[in-house]
Amino acid sequence: AGLYVCQTGHDDSGEKSNVDLQVLKPESELLYGDLRGSVTFECALGPKVEDTAKFLCRISNGEDCDVVINTLGNKSQAFEGRVLLTPKTKGFFSFFSVHITSLRKEDAGNYLCGAHSDGQPHKDSPIQAWQLFVNEETVIPQRSSVVKGVVGGSVAVLCPYNRKEANSLKYWCLWEDTQNGRCQPLVESDGLVKEQYEGRLTLHEEPGNGTYTVILNQLTTEDAGFYWCLTNGDNRWRSTVELKIVDGEPGLKAPKTATVQVGENFKLSCHFPCKYYSYEKYWCKWSNKGCKTLPSQDEGHSQALVDCDQKSQIISVTLNPVSKADEGWYWCGVKDGLRYGETVAVYVAVEERVKGSQDVSQVAAAGEEVVESSVKEVESKVNQNPRLFVDVGDKTVKDTGDAADGSRASADTSSPVGQSGSSKVLVSTLVPLGLVLAVGAVVVAVLRARHRKNVDRVSIRSYRTDISMSDFENSRDFGANDNMGASPVTQETTLGGKDECSTTTENTVETEEPKKAKR
Repeated sequence: AGLYVCQTGHDDSGEKSNVDLQVLKPESELLYGDLRGSVTFECALGPKVEDTAKFLCRISNGEDCDVVINTLGNKSQAFEGRVLLTPKTKGFFSFFSVHITSLRKEDAGNYLCGAHSDGQPHKDSPIQAWQLFVNEETVIPQRSSVVKGVVGGSVAVLCPYNRKEANSLKYWCLWEDTQNGRCQPLVESDGLVKEQYEGRLTLHEEPGNGTYTVILNQLTTEDAGFYWCLTNGDNRWRSTVELKIVDGEPGLKAPKTATVQVGENFKLSCHFPCKYYSYEKYWCKWSNKGCKTLPSQDEGHSQALVDCDQKSQIISVTLNPVSKADEGWYWCGVKDGLRYGETVAVYVAVEERVKGSQDVSQVAAAGEEVVESSVKEVESKVNQNPRLFVDVGDKTVKDTGDAADGSRASADTSSPVGQSGSSKVLVSTLVPLGLVLAVGAVVVAVLRARHRKNVDRVSIRSYRTDISMSDFENSRDFGANDNMGASPVTQETTLGGKDECSTTTENTVETEEPKKAKR
C-alpha cells in the first residue's frame, strides 16, 4: 500500500500521474453451522505453497490470530478432540480442509487459513478468510459432551444422525492426537469391528428415531479420550464425545470367563444392584453384526449384593445343551426404554468332551472283581469237603488253580477294553468254572458210592451212630488201631489194594444217612 508515480521522459517536464495503492483485507467467505453440529473449512492457497506448512487460526482481539491447528502438530486446547486437518488433492490442484465438530456458541467468529514455514500467520503469507456463524436454533438434539466410566465397566454413547439418511453407513471412531489429528473407525454399522475391540464394542441402530447407540465395555484407563459419531452422509451431523475413566466399581456382576463341555447344560447368571431394579434386563450374544438378544429369566432375589437387601436381582440365560457354536462373548445388560445402560461381558469357552482312561479302567476293575469273587466262592465251597482233594489228587488241585489263573489272565487281558471287555471276561470265566463244578460233582458221587461199599472199614467217628460211650466200659481195652475215634490224627486204611489217606477231625460231619456199625 502507498503512493506511486507514473512518469514519462527523463526530466520533470514529462507527463506523470500519481497512484495511491491501497491493499484491502480479503473479503471473508461466510460459513454457517448449527449448534452441536460441525463445519468444514476448505482452503485452496495455490501450488506455490504446496510444500509449506498450513494452518487455520481464529482472529481474537481484532488483530491476533490464534492457531486452531496446523500441519506441524500444534492444536488449540479449546478445540482438542474435535478438530481434524486433512490434506487433499483435486486434479492438479492441492488444498486442505479443516473439520470442526460439536460447535459451541463461542466458536463463532473470523478465521484465516494460510501457509507459512513456521505454521503461524504472517502479514506476507497467503491467506483465505472465513466468517463463521453458529445457529443456536438447531435440530441437532442436545446430549452430554462427556461420558464417564469405571475400569471394568461400560459406557453407552447416543449418536444423532439426519433422519433423512436412515440408510447411511454409521460408524464410530477414536480421535488420535497425531500431527494433523486422525480418527480411525472402530466399529461400523455394516459389521466392521476393529480386532482389538472384538467382544467389547457394538453399534445398535434405532431405525426411524435419528439416533444410534454405541456400547463399549471392559473399560480400561487407555480407553479415555475423544470419540466421534459419523455417517457417510451429511457431515454437518458429526459430533464428539469425551470418555473419562473415573474411580468406582461396575454395577453389574458376572464372571469374566467360563469353560464348559459340549453336551452339558450351562447357566450364566448376572447380578444387579438396586438402582437397576426397574430397568429391563437382557442377555445377548455378541457378534460383529451386533449383540443378538437371548431369552432370559429373572430368578428373583439374590443375597450376593447384601447392600441391596431383597431388591437385588439375578438374570440368567441357559444353554441346553451346549454346542461348539455357543462359544463366544455374552453380554448382560440393562435398558431404560430405548436407552441402553450398563453392560458386562463374559467369554464362554466350549471344549470337546474327551473320555478319560480312568473311566475305562474302573469298569475293567469292576469286572475283574466280579471274576475273582466268583473264583473265591467256588474254591471255598470245594474246600469245605476235604475228601474231594484226597480222592481227586494233585490233578484236581492243579486244574482248579489253572482255571482260576486263566480267569485272572482273561480279566487282566480285558481290562483296557472297557465295559464290553468285562462281559467277555465273565463269559470266558464262567465256562471253565462250570466244568470244574461238574468234575467236582462227579468226584463226590464216586466217593459216596465207594463209601457205601466200604462202610465197615471207615472210622466210627466218620458218621453218626446210636452207640453211647457207656457201652464201652474201658476205652483202654481197645488198641489205637481199633479205637480209631479216640485219636484225632490221620489213620490209614487199605481199600481194594490201594492206599488212601482219610483225614478226620473233631469238626468233621457226614451228611449222609448213618448205617449200623458192625461189631
